[in-house]
Amino acid sequence: MLNRREFLKWSLAGGVALVSPVSWARSASPAERRLKFYNTHTGEQLATTYWADGQYLAGELAAIDRLLRDHRSGDVFAVDRRLFDILYALQQRTGARGTYEVISGYRSPATNDLLRRHGDGVARDSLHTHGQAID
Repeated sequence: MLNRREFLKWSLAGGVALVSPVSWARSASPAERRLKFYNTHTGEQLATTYWADGQYLAGELAAIDRLLRDHRSGDVFAVDRRLFDILYALQQRTGARGTYEVISGYRSPATNDLLRRHGDGVARDSLHTHGQAID
């Protein structure tokens, strides 16, 4: 039985395999990468093209970072762009076109410590505090 940390590690490894250069090379690279998010805590929604013509779009990435902010503190953090590529690749592989419902995006270290003190299942050095996880 895998614990949450092991599950996340193996899920991330699988996601990285989905977006590896070999994976992208098998099919024509799309001209655009789009994602839709709904933040369950703030009620905010975002449908965005975060990548186009071979590059990330700074304004769209900033909008995603804002939506994925720590809803407790309001802290905004530059989420790892590879995470968006993993989410995009998952949609492509599964044929899903829906909205990602976000329960937890970026978590400030202070919020993470608070959650660790008042519950279980929160890692001391959570990937959320590094902008590398979305629940």
